[in-house]
Amino acid sequence: MVEVRRSVAALVDLVAPGGMMATAIAGRANALIEIWIAAFALVGREVPYHTSEDVEAALVELGVAYEKESAPYELVFADSEENRMRIIRFLLAEHLHEMPLPPLLAMFDRYSRGGEVRVQTASEHFVVLGKA
Repeated sequence: MVEVRRSVAALVDLVAPGGMMATAIAGRANALIEIWIAAFALVGREVPYHTSEDVEAALVELGVAYEKESAPYELVFADSEENRMRIIRFLLAEHLHEMPLPPLLAMFDRYSRGGEVRVQTASEHFVVLGKA
């Protein structure tokens, strides 16, 4: 958590007077983050990445005024193993080689309908205004 607080503090310090910092980051309720959590659980590990909850905790700890809004979106792609693997590679990057593929691929089953994967989820958007 220290590195998140340090990074958030550095970013906030860069906001010019009258300027604005806007960021979007997924939280633990985001469907893709749920896949992260489940994937790392398969190998008995905690997720090595940060979420919107970490960013918000850092902003609160730093005493930074901010606005937050949830931005819903839908991820849609043709349902194929190749496309599922594209998302899995994006999510797990260098950690993918540690994980069993069949359960990872199956994580999209609940979103599959009529030859498409449709994931409805949301990310958190934070806005910090620069001091006047």
